[in-house]
Formats: sequence, structure tokens, C-alpha cells
Amino acid sequence: MILNWFNIRKNTATILYSTNKVDKNLDVLNGVRVLSICWVVLGHTYMMFILSPTINLEDTLKSIKLTSMATIIAGVYSVDVFFCLSGFLSAMSLT
Repeated sequence: MILNWFNIRKNTATILYSTNKVDKNLDVLNGVRVLSICWVVLGHTYMMFILSPTINLEDTLKSIKLTSMATIIAGVYSVDVFFCLSGFLSAMSLT
């Protein structure tokens, strides 16, 4: 039962191929909003690490320039995505 939650094939089919012609709940956007808030939390957590006093500032600056850190550096846009989706979903629920 629990392994079905992480089944990529089943979950991808559920997300991409909706049985409803008109999805009034827009559950996919709710999922994107959850991922966006996780991205916001990750970015803010990392920024607290950057802003805290460090012993070796050169290593910290080198780690920022790595390509693997691109998602954290692009976290500035995650706040915009979260607010845009939250506003859109709020407007949809009010109409």
C-alpha cells in the first residue's frame, strides 16, 4: 500500500491524464504549490547558512558557484511562483 504512493508510473499517469474534462480543483497546481513552498524553505534555510558567520568564507563562496547549487540560487523565483499560484488558486476558489 505505501509503496504505491511512490510508484512513478502510476503517479505520472494520474497527474498527466485526468479523468475529469474540467478539473475545478486544479489539484496539479496544488502539487506545484507544495513543491514551491518546499523550494522556498530550502532557499531560506540555505540563506541562513550563508548569512551566518563562517570560518572559511572562501569555501562558502566556491560552493555557491557550483552548478549543483543552481536550484538554491534560483530560489528567488520560488517565492514568486508560490505567491502567483496561491493567488490564482485563491481567486479560483472565490469565483
